[in-house]
Amino acid sequence: MALQATLFYSGILGCLYIYLSAEVTKLRLTYDVHLGDGGHKDLLRAIRIHANFSEYVPFTLFLLLLCELIGGRPWMIHTLSLTFIAARILHMIGLRKLEGPSIYRFLGATLTWCVISILSIFCLISAF
Repeated sequence: MALQATLFYSGILGCLYIYLSAEVTKLRLTYDVHLGDGGHKDLLRAIRIHANFSEYVPFTLFLLLLCELIGGRPWMIHTLSLTFIAARILHMIGLRKLEGPSIYRFLGATLTWCVISILSIFCLISAF
C-alpha cells in the first residue's frame, strides 16, 4: 500500500514546520535569546505558533494515516487534508497578525477540530 496521500500531506506539513521553526530561530538569533522568549512579544508569538502547530499536526497525521490504511475514500482523505492545511495556515495568520481574538484564529481552530473529529469518527465507525 503506497499511502500517497499521507506521504504527500506529511511532506507539505513538514515544510510548514521547518518554516515555523526557522521563524523562531531567526527571532532567537535577532534577540540573542536561547531559552524562553526574553520578554519579546514577537518571539513569544512565534514560539506559540510553532508549538500549536506541533501539538495538532502529529496526531492529525496519525489519524489520516489510519484512515488511509483502512481504506478511506481518496476524496475524503484529500478534502480533510487540504482543509487541515488551510486551517493551520489560517490559525497561523490569526496568531501572527492580530492581537487577541480573530476570525482567522477562530476558523483555523474550528476547522482543525472538525477535521480531527471527522477522522476520529471514521476510525470509530471503521472499528466495527
